[in-house]
Amino acid sequence: MSNQRRYSDEDAEAILRLASRRTGDGEMSRDRLLAAASELGLSAADIDRAEQELIEGREEEEDRQAYLKEVRRKALEKATSWVMTSFLLLGINLFTGGLRGGHIWAIYPIGFWGIFVLKDILEFMIKNKLRQEEDFRLWRERRGRRSRRKASGSYDAVLVAQCVEDAQGDKAEAVRRYQRIANVGPGAAKDAVDAFFQPLGR
Repeated sequence: MSNQRRYSDEDAEAILRLASRRTGDGEMSRDRLLAAASELGLSAADIDRAEQELIEGREEEEDRQAYLKEVRRKALEKATSWVMTSFLLLGINLFTGGLRGGHIWAIYPIGFWGIFVLKDILEFMIKNKLRQEEDFRLWRERRGRRSRRKASGSYDAVLVAQCVEDAQGDKAEAVRRYQRIANVGPGAAKDAVDAFFQPLGR
């Protein structure tokens, strides 16, 4: 009867995390990670896939936070513009007759514009999760296309080539190395490595 112990996914993850903490600096080299994974019956390919998923997950979370920040910024800009313009229109209206009992015409453009501003804000607040996710995906696709165009002409090709060489052609490892050395986010590192591989058809 085999004495090989079996671990659940949660236990395996906890063991690797604790082993990393016991190194003193809370980090683990890739070689040690592969060795520990091997003890748990995981192949190097499994680790590569998991690492790629981790990078993509972090990239998505960064993009989601950037998306929400941009949406809030645009809503604030609209509201600020409406408030400032409203005061300007009211000031013009009052100084050109409103103070002497004239017609307060400024309330009409202020009111109509305010309705649209309020509509945009409420729409974002009460939008269902499915609609929010669709908007986020579209925003992310547009942002990704801009990032790829920018990365293709702005990344450090020499550094990326060195990272790819050190990683022995492993894309996920090259992304990790470039991210650490160039001090960029996972999304920017992935775009740079993808742009490097693009002429190679990989």
